[in-house]
Amino acid sequence: MAAKVITAANVLAGSNGRKKDIIFGEAVTAGMPLYRKAADGRYYKADANDAATHAAEGIALNGGAAGQPGFLVYEDDDFTPGCALSVGDILVVGADAAGDVAPSTDLAVGWYPTILGVAKSATKMVLKPIAAGVAIPAP
Repeated sequence: MAAKVITAANVLAGSNGRKKDIIFGEAVTAGMPLYRKAADGRYYKADANDAATHAAEGIALNGGAAGQPGFLVYEDDDFTPGCALSVGDILVVGADAAGDVAPSTDLAVGWYPTILGVAKSATKMVLKPIAAGVAIPAP
């Protein structure tokens, strides 16, 4: 499969979603998984190909340029990711490009897996990122 196609305008936090104010470190679009860079405290696109950038803390609720403020949802039992889902889909940080969301079936050797959450309907998911911190080894 390929990265999920996110419609930024459809990315919405649920009423119980846990959010925080952030500052973007680069241009970001709503729906992208983001990690916090320790060197400057800003948020950047997560990438499963990179040990330093794979551990997404959550998903951007809005877009913006480097230096602009934004919102990150980091836990949500009724999150709308803005893409088509099937119940039981496990979504992960993707590796096609930084900021991608992919189905877990895309996980491959060399990826640093970060689970974003599990789909509970065709449009909603439970969001609670968990990063493994290690690359998937070759068989």
